[in-house]
Amino acid sequence: MFSIGDRVRVTADPVVNNIGRTGVLVDVEGDEFDPYPYHVQFDDGDGVADDWVSRVEKLVTAPSAPSRADAVAQARAALEGTSPTAADIIRLAEFLAG
Repeated sequence: MFSIGDRVRVTADPVVNNIGRTGVLVDVEGDEFDPYPYHVQFDDGDGVADDWVSRVEKLVTAPSAPSRADAVAQARAALEGTSPTAADIIRLAEFLAG
């Protein structure tokens, strides 16, 4: 099922050729008889900025690795209450960052 705000790719659109374009789902019509139930705000700047389309697929993005600063903060929090050296924190942060 789709939710407002999902990143999607258009897979069918017989009226305007938006197939393959990506964007953000901004509305979904609940009527199963509506031939164009998905309102997509496109992010590529080509053609129309948004349109109602027939079918979409949800784009799944891999979670990004934490930044070095985030990893250090995570490492510090994980080691709280112990007596880690700076090298211990850095080693754990590098491990957490992948």
